[in-house]
Amino acid sequence: MGAKVKAKWNWTRNQIPYSNYQALGYGADVIRGYELYVIDGTDFAWLKTSARFALFDNNISLGKLMPVHAFNVLPVKFFLKFTAETGYANDKWYTTNNPLNNQWLLGYGPGLDLLLYNNFLLSAEYNFNHLGEGALYYKSKFNF
Repeated sequence: MGAKVKAKWNWTRNQIPYSNYQALGYGADVIRGYELYVIDGTDFAWLKTSARFALFDNNISLGKLMPVHAFNVLPVKFFLKFTAETGYANDKWYTTNNPLNNQWLLGYGPGLDLLLYNNFLLSAEYNFNHLGEGALYYKSKFNF
């Protein structure tokens, strides 16, 4: 089980240039189910929760197949996960351009994670959003 919270507040309440409107959809500030959307605004907040269940956790010996001795043992972990995320992007000035701002967004879905060498993560997720859309997403990253 885990949870993360993030918020950004713009102290200037006057209209700012649109190029400074970066809320949801940039970098790590993406709500699952809305990966294909950018929701701009002056302020935003999100909450991300997940529950993971270990399906497989073992070390696999590669022996002579791996020429580098430090990598002869391959730690493999396989997880089933369920995620639920919500977020809100506040936009007072450019509301006609994006119908997803100024409302709570909800994204959720199941997924599978494969962790190799405790550093390389492969993830497959099927995410839904409050618009009734669902899609399969693949992600990978190194934890360096």
